[in-house]
Amino acid sequence: MSVEAVCSQLSQSCHCHSSLFLMFTVTARIDDKTGIDYSLVGPPRATAQSLDADLKGEFYSLAHRSTVPFSPLPLAFPSDHERMVYFGASSYFFNTASIAYHKAGALVFEVTDAMIPKETGFKLETSVFSAFIPQVSSLMYPNMPMKFRLSAPTAPFLTIGPGGISFQPVVDAQAYAILPNSSLAPLFLLSLVRRMQNLMNVLTSSILLPRLNGENLLEGMGKLEHPPLRLLHPSGPAH
Repeated sequence: MSVEAVCSQLSQSCHCHSSLFLMFTVTARIDDKTGIDYSLVGPPRATAQSLDADLKGEFYSLAHRSTVPFSPLPLAFPSDHERMVYFGASSYFFNTASIAYHKAGALVFEVTDAMIPKETGFKLETSVFSAFIPQVSSLMYPNMPMKFRLSAPTAPFLTIGPGGISFQPVVDAQAYAILPNSSLAPLFLLSLVRRMQNLMNVLTSSILLPRLNGENLLEGMGKLEHPPLRLLHPSGPAH
């Protein structure tokens, strides 16, 4: 059989099966909020030593899928293939997940007194913050339980570079007093633009992680410099 005949039959066979390839599922549901698109972004590259396949790896919101406002950066794999399988993920993979979950309203976390181990002897109450805002504890809401609600006003981005990984989210920490009728009264808002370390210092120094295997986790971090607190005068209870 001539080369032309072989090529003709191969082309015809590929054409017949192309409709089946189009039916392959290239998306998967992650949870009730997001999915992931792992379709090929280019033809697989085969050599005598390796087979490379570039997948999209893009998270999207199940409620409303929109175009990602940035493009992925190329990945660089080691030239010597000592391992059988290599898997790489760029910041595009993580940042599209961040956008998808932010759009779904999933980047909201709450810290309550029930989440604090009882053996710490710490109570998340307004009296704890009397040193920062005396009027909150003594005048407005004395010795009342509190709740912190952490949220991201914008999707946090992860940067991966030669120097390592950088993750600097913008976080709003809203503090509430829990009233006797279980409704919430806003106390103050912490806007953490550069780092969450300030808030984590306050929470972990005597609440969540004071020590690990006998070592003080916060030793050597330096003086705590908290951002300005903005006192909110409540116009009514929040729920």
